[in-house]
Amino acid sequence: MTNATDVGVQETVKSTWGCLLVFMGLFVLGPAYAVDSDGDTIPDSIEIGNDPESPRDSDLDGQPDYLDLDSDNDGTTDQLEVRDPNSPTDFDQDGIYDYLDRDSDNDGIDDSIEMDLSTVGLLDSDGDGAPNYLDLDSDNDGVLDKDEWQKIERISSSGNGSPGNDWSRTPSIDDTGNRVLFHTWAENLIGSDENIVLRDRHEGTMEGVGLQGHHDCYYEDCAEISGNGEFVTFVS
Repeated sequence: MTNATDVGVQETVKSTWGCLLVFMGLFVLGPAYAVDSDGDTIPDSIEIGNDPESPRDSDLDGQPDYLDLDSDNDGTTDQLEVRDPNSPTDFDQDGIYDYLDRDSDNDGIDDSIEMDLSTVGLLDSDGDGAPNYLDLDSDNDGVLDKDEWQKIERISSSGNGSPGNDWSRTPSIDDTGNRVLFHTWAENLIGSDENIVLRDRHEGTMEGVGLQGHHDCYYEDCAEISGNGEFVTFVS
């Protein structure tokens, strides 16, 4: 027969053992959730993905995301892109976190181009507080980046838009992308004999700047413009 005292002892032991199990469970599971193996501030539990047996490797470089400081291989660290480590952002809402997305704002331009890896920090061309890779109009000119990017423009065309009636070669462009120097055999571009032509895309002008006497000018350095667009050189 079990008396009241025995019952009390048994219940106490069960309760104590139960507490030990709960405590041990928290002790084991808690720290594992907060592990950040690559030190990028993003918990492994987020970077590993849904299958711990096959950790996510977003850029397929053989290094799982939880050990990769740049999981999408866009040249910028996950830590810089993630913003909130415990709740990563998805700017374009395409289901891919920005730090794993090569085109975070879905404008058709790779983040590595919009970030400009030659600069320190994240490039913000218009100074509006939104870095270019998260800005749909990076220069704030009222035209979406996706509409400006990779726009095809014929440089060797006359003032009325007609294409040159003969070959144009060896283009050289300044650092702004506005002034383009090239050698041409076309006779309908500027109405003169000069065949070293300077096109200013910003001003919408085109002028002859010299005469190259040989029609066999195929070399890249046949006509060149300086980075600041102020000087030109050409073979005569």
